[in-house]
Amino acid sequence: MRGGGYIGFVDSDDMVHESYIQALCDIALKYKVSVSSCGCTSNCEVQEKKIGKSQEYYIKGLDGFRFNKWYAQFSVWGKIYSKNVLKNIRFDQALSVAEDIDFLCQVLLLSEDGYAATRAPLYYYERSNSLSITHETCYKYFWDWENFLNRAQKDLIKYPKVYKSLYTMSGCYLTYLKNFWECKKERNDKEYQQALQVIRQKLPTIITSPAPIDVKYKLLFISCAPDLYKKIKYRRGKCV
Repeated sequence: MRGGGYIGFVDSDDMVHESYIQALCDIALKYKVSVSSCGCTSNCEVQEKKIGKSQEYYIKGLDGFRFNKWYAQFSVWGKIYSKNVLKNIRFDQALSVAEDIDFLCQVLLLSEDGYAATRAPLYYYERSNSLSITHETCYKYFWDWENFLNRAQKDLIKYPKVYKSLYTMSGCYLTYLKNFWECKKERNDKEYQQALQVIRQKLPTIITSPAPIDVKYKLLFISCAPDLYKKIKYRRGKCV
């Protein structure tokens, strides 16, 4: 979708409000930014009630951006981007997860003019199910997420708080590690041990990140006392 000098992405399964492009162009031009964002909802009734009753946000410079805030959305959807910013940006086809976040990171690093957003839920989304994890894919998802974080750390070295906010999604680690038990029962698996080591090294960042507290505790438990975690979780052969 195009509007003036801006481009917006829309998923084929989703819909946008009739004022979507105009509203996002208006807020981008108002604050003179290269990317603007709106709220989203899966409830059409909520969407109509809140369209005209929303706040606007302006983040001056990348240092004020946080991935754990509502305006980030961890997706390319619900935003418009200046065509000039997108000229040399491509999705990383090697990533099976986090490709949206990687794309957004590239945009932010090139958008030194800031970031504007409106809480108006102009974007309507509908998802049937989330990413499925199988025996064949769980390790790949883990290492893709880890590789993305390592690259983001190098890119965002001047913005440590922005980088740390990426760990809102540290639940990915937990999901993949727990799934390893479903896929492989042996604890002497070399790649599993490598994954545990990665998480142990990342724990200081995870613990001080904006990630949910229950995710932090579980990751601490699962990485430092995996055998005990396994016994508790799979007591008597059942997941508890």
